[in-house]
Amino acid sequence: LRRQRQMCIRDSCVIAMNALLRPLSWPHVSIPLLPQSLRYVLESPVPFIAGVPEKIKTDTEEYPHIIWVSLDKTATVS
Repeated sequence: LRRQRQMCIRDSCVIAMNALLRPLSWPHVSIPLLPQSLRYVLESPVPFIAGVPEKIKTDTEEYPHIIWVSLDKTATVS
């Protein structure tokens, strides 16, 4: 139950980020939940907003160009 709740929070935050931009719109990629199999998307040179599982987020050193926001720790890690 806890994993499901965290997944819903993560998805909701990605959707809320798009809503907070109104009246502007986000013309780039927005992925509420990025599956492990699409991890390569994190290497793309385009702007994106994505909900990422904790498994992927542990490799922050691999992706220095990404600003990571941890919902569990309420912290931003660059």
